[in-house]
Amino acid sequence: MVRFPGKGLNYGIITARDIVFKVLAKGLDPKDIKVSEIASKPAICVDKNANINEVASLMENKKIARILVCDGEEIIGVIALLDLMAGTLIMRARGEHDF
Repeated sequence: MVRFPGKGLNYGIITARDIVFKVLAKGLDPKDIKVSEIASKPAICVDKNANINEVASLMENKKIARILVCDGEEIIGVIALLDLMAGTLIMRARGEHDF
């Protein structure tokens, strides 16, 4: 299940990439920039029971590298593309990988 966290709230995610491309590459002073100005919005959230294949597919379709994990309306974590890659490699090494 994909949804946007916090009804009516405008959550976003900020990454090192955002800082590099939206601030430093433009010659802006990071001290003068508010996080809300450069955060990627809206953040996408999956239910804590979503499976890895769903998350990977969502990342691919939305061209994003991080997805929030929610339990009801509460944000409880973040899954990054590198987390999926590491998990896949570990599963393959253990012979547990199906796809």
